[in-house]
Amino acid sequence: MNQSLQMLDNVLPWVIIAAGLSLSIFLVASGFYSFVFLQKKANLKKSKDIIEENRQEVEEATFFAKNKKFQAIIEEQLEQIKKNAAKNKSLLAELDDMEEEKKRRKKKS
Repeated sequence: MNQSLQMLDNVLPWVIIAAGLSLSIFLVASGFYSFVFLQKKANLKKSKDIIEENRQEVEEATFFAKNKKFQAIIEEQLEQIKKNAAKNKSLLAELDDMEEEKKRRKKKS
């Protein structure tokens, strides 16, 4: 019995040291991997947000592309813009002509 206790006294410190060393290595390794895990989790959330945003944009684009009413409104607006641009250009040319005419009259006077 005495010999068993002495053997236990010799082995027990080594078992405790080995267990402590294993635990410390496990904790350090877990600490390193926790950063990787948290980064992956953040990237996954960001990816899901981007996918959701893209899905909404595709749905809106599909809706506008398929809806004839909106297409007609857009085409009407484009035509109106073209007409306004042409009218603006002609009015500017007319204004330039009037200014030139005014300058000619001043020179003649």
